[in-house]
Amino acid sequence: RALFDIVWGCLVTIFAFTWAALHQNVPDPKLGWSSLLLRKLRMMLVMIFAPEFVVAFAGRQLVSALWISKEFHVSKTHGFFCTMGGFVSQERHPIVETKELRAYMPAIRVIDEEDIKDRSKGDALSKGVAITQGLWFLTQALARVSQRLPLTQLEVATLAFGVLSIFIRVLWWWKPLDVERPIVLLRSKVDLDEIRSACLNTTMESQLNINKPAKHHRLALRLPSSLNALLIYLSEFSCSTSIAHPHLNHNKPSNVRVFYYGSVSATEPQVITLKNYSVSDKFIEALSGQYLKYSPISSTSVPSFYSIPPDTENTYSKMIIAGLCGAGTIFGGIHSTAWNAFFPSTTEMFIWRMGCVFITTYPVLCWAVGTLLESPDDNRVLARLGETYILFGGVFYNLCRLFLTILCFTTLRALPPGTFVDVNWSYYIPHL
Repeated sequence: RALFDIVWGCLVTIFAFTWAALHQNVPDPKLGWSSLLLRKLRMMLVMIFAPEFVVAFAGRQLVSALWISKEFHVSKTHGFFCTMGGFVSQERHPIVETKELRAYMPAIRVIDEEDIKDRSKGDALSKGVAITQGLWFLTQALARVSQRLPLTQLEVATLAFGVLSIFIRVLWWWKPLDVERPIVLLRSKVDLDEIRSACLNTTMESQLNINKPAKHHRLALRLPSSLNALLIYLSEFSCSTSIAHPHLNHNKPSNVRVFYYGSVSATEPQVITLKNYSVSDKFIEALSGQYLKYSPISSTSVPSFYSIPPDTENTYSKMIIAGLCGAGTIFGGIHSTAWNAFFPSTTEMFIWRMGCVFITTYPVLCWAVGTLLESPDDNRVLARLGETYILFGGVFYNLCRLFLTILCFTTLRALPPGTFVDVNWSYYIPHL
């Protein structure tokens, strides 16, 4: 085999893994074909440079889909379609909040699972072919190792990428592929008791950044006629909670940030404690798919890495963080198999080995530090040290990933002769 065959085979394999493995959330229906293409290319770049993050995202959506399937007694395909923003209301707002899911669940159950699968651009055969392609690349690598034929660093990196892509495909097995249009749900009638109960239990949460002056913006909302009529209709009933109509303030769109509407409780105000969110908290929130500024009622689609958080939030977050750390360790461990590979210089060998050690151990240490930070002991010094390690370690982790990627190509300038020897398949399959 020639050098061109090695490079071309690895690049095509990485592209095929990425293109076939990505299962995007339902996009905004108003996006054109060029915007949809750029959207997928951006996600492909994320998967190429941070495949472990996509593994965590896929695991996060699987946990969410399984929770929806168990909680509401629907199929796993229904669960994935909910968490990817596949169901929208008549006003074209994604139905992703728990209260809305309960309200629209009768309409969701009416939709057959096969009708949802029909919107998918992939079936079990195409997914099986993609997984088989990854297994074939793995088989070739193992065959070369068995016959003591060297692998290039680029092939080792492609192998690590292929293993994670197989995990992603398995985690997204029930998720529809490349759905471009959501399903609009129609409610045949308004359940007054259900709406009143939801209003009575509605809460609003806000986060304040104490490091910078807070900017307050009045809400600007023009209610749909149906919802406005419903609020007026509900206000005619006497109950322990008064209906609060949203205040309409016609400001410029640039001044509008986030709006909320609902009922104002007649009970005594509750005393709450404001939490100072640190850098590590923001990092963990990003991994858990919590978009602090995302409001489904003011959107027509869900973010690219969004998933519905189950009610078991604490266990849910721990599972996602553990999955992310495990994926990072596996990714680094596969790179470490080239520890004794041929390198053109001692410097390149040293950078490769040190990078492999760090990207393999950093995720595990992050998980250990995160566990210590959750301990009940209020040790500010330990917390600061842990946050500093996570922050600066993350920067160094990305630098190591960048250096390893560069070395995959720079080491191709000087390869041992055995690299160009092809696998002798007749050794395993006689008369081939």
